[in-house]
Amino acid sequence: MDNQYFYVYAFSEARSDEKNELEEVQGIEEGTFVEMLTFGDLAAVVCRVPAEDYEEETLKSQLENINWLQTRAFHHHELMNYLHSRMTIVPLKFGTIYKNTESLKKAINAKQDTLSKALGFLKDKEEWNVKIFVDQAQFFEQEDDLKREIKEKREEIDHLSKGKRFFAQKKLDQYIEGMIQEKIDLYCESLHEKLKVKSARLEVKKNWNQQVTGRDETMAWNSVYLIEADQYREEFQQEIKDFQSDMNDKEIGLIVECTGPWPAYHFADVTSDPVEGVD
Repeated sequence: MDNQYFYVYAFSEARSDEKNELEEVQGIEEGTFVEMLTFGDLAAVVCRVPAEDYEEETLKSQLENINWLQTRAFHHHELMNYLHSRMTIVPLKFGTIYKNTESLKKAINAKQDTLSKALGFLKDKEEWNVKIFVDQAQFFEQEDDLKREIKEKREEIDHLSKGKRFFAQKKLDQYIEGMIQEKIDLYCESLHEKLKVKSARLEVKKNWNQQVTGRDETMAWNSVYLIEADQYREEFQQEIKDFQSDMNDKEIGLIVECTGPWPAYHFADVTSDPVEGVD
């Protein structure tokens, strides 16, 4: 490969044992292999890619090609999990490219202290994603107090004049929606509070709509947690099992989806500016 760039997966501590092992691992393009380039005590996990395919404009165009993107995004994800299972890493975003080792060295040197601190903090930690979905119809069916309250309000509305009834009904619909959401939030927050005390960091994220999730149920909670694997993984997973078991017993329509362990995608941002794309 005459003209090549460096596709960078992650930063890590320099490790001679892994350096040799990684050379056997398939890279993002067919016929390429993963390497660990060391810069003092730090290292970049990379593979060499054809420059003509990873020029900024070409790469932007390729990202719109679903077939091209799916294959490589899957490889990136799998390789990141492989790295995370063997060492502490600062994972980089898909498509991080450096033109040469000099630009890579410059970036690492500029962030040496930050990277070292991040790697120290992330050591033995892992990320878990927790999403809670709700079957709103089932949830409402189990809320006897809410149903009783709504029935009383509907009976009050029935005695209003036709004009007043229309606006009262609109207000009641909004009230019902708000009450259901409030009760769902209480359940979700009860689990969150238990997971929170076992987490070194956490982030509550925006819920996704059903077009994104592809599920019939509505997403009610979306959060990520960074935990110390040895100390809290078992307890963390048990809290989720207990919560789901309780929800199942109550037939309340709340479903927890927990995935992990992942590299610390949400907690390893060592850059206030882009790490460095093609320069």
